[in-house]
Amino acid sequence: MAKNSSKFRGFGVILSGFITRVLIVGLYSSLGLFFIEWNEYFSASATKISLVGSVFIGILWSSSLLGSSLSHRLSFRTITIVGGLIAACSFTITSLLVDSLDYIIATFVVAGVGLGIAYLSAQAVLLFNFDKHLGKATSLANCGSGVGMFIIPLSFRYLLDEFGWRGCLFIAAGIYTNICVCGALLRPSPSEKHMRKHQKVMVTIDAENTSFVGLTSDPNDSIFTTIMKSLQGIANSLDISLFYTNARFVAYFVVGFLCGMSFPPIFIYLAPKAVQDGLTKTEASYLLSFVGLGGTTGRFASGVFVDYSPFTLSSIYALSYLISGILALLLPLGNTFAVLATISVSFGFSTGVCHCLYIFVAKEFVGLDKSPGAVSWFNANYAFGSSDTW
Repeated sequence: MAKNSSKFRGFGVILSGFITRVLIVGLYSSLGLFFIEWNEYFSASATKISLVGSVFIGILWSSSLLGSSLSHRLSFRTITIVGGLIAACSFTITSLLVDSLDYIIATFVVAGVGLGIAYLSAQAVLLFNFDKHLGKATSLANCGSGVGMFIIPLSFRYLLDEFGWRGCLFIAAGIYTNICVCGALLRPSPSEKHMRKHQKVMVTIDAENTSFVGLTSDPNDSIFTTIMKSLQGIANSLDISLFYTNARFVAYFVVGFLCGMSFPPIFIYLAPKAVQDGLTKTEASYLLSFVGLGGTTGRFASGVFVDYSPFTLSSIYALSYLISGILALLLPLGNTFAVLATISVSFGFSTGVCHCLYIFVAKEFVGLDKSPGAVSWFNANYAFGSSDTW
């Protein structure tokens, strides 16, 4: 009975991770389509419109820190459900009440927080539910990112043509409530419960180690003790100790910044560039879908690499980033549909591989219990790097 329960939980985790990635990464890669519509609707500058993407992407990834902190107190199930509700409400408000780019930026900030904590949960929960088959489970769940990049741009293009950007976002609000359903599938595993119990014990020990300050009768000392306990609790929940106890994590953290500088602009500017080069809006949306098609293949291939490759994961990880960087440099040189499509598929494959492997690198560098914190810091620095490129 316990074995069947474990299989059901594992299936639910993979399915939840797959659908969550379809929705979140699909939206992330479709922002360029909304920029085209907002440019026509608001007659605003490209710089101001791109600020929506800059802020949204920055909040989306940096919210992983909040998700990591919450994971020490709440289950991944609860965090995902709350994140889905926040995003759905934000899209509803944007579609019905907002009539200014400034307000769109504000509502997308809120949506980014919701989607960010849900995405972190969908990543981290895999590490706590699989050991022997972690490579296969991660690759299957991460295939959702590629599928999302393939089908969501085409779906949004249809909705934008039929209902405009307001109607598209209103329908999207309903669709994104499915993240709450995905969260309901994330039954806490024994490893997840152990991690949360361990964090509570560490916080208690730290509090006891600082309690001697409050033994004096000076009320100022008691206030100081309270402040120190609060700061210690924040430091523990964010795993700040990784920065001065683990050199490999620091290198991993720096890679997040470099990735953020390189990858997000592709998704934001690919569609507008294609239209500027003379392609139709439909052809531009196909290019985003081709990135998703390549990403799906790359994510599936990464699972094979994890389980069967004779090379180390760090070598594959580094090579995939190198190839992605070269393709990003070549992309501005393409000006025909065939060339851009070829580069898009190849770029999607290489980024699909590296985006799937980075949680394995986190586990290797810092261990299972610290993995959510390491991944969240990587995502936060990714956000900082991406915001620096706009």
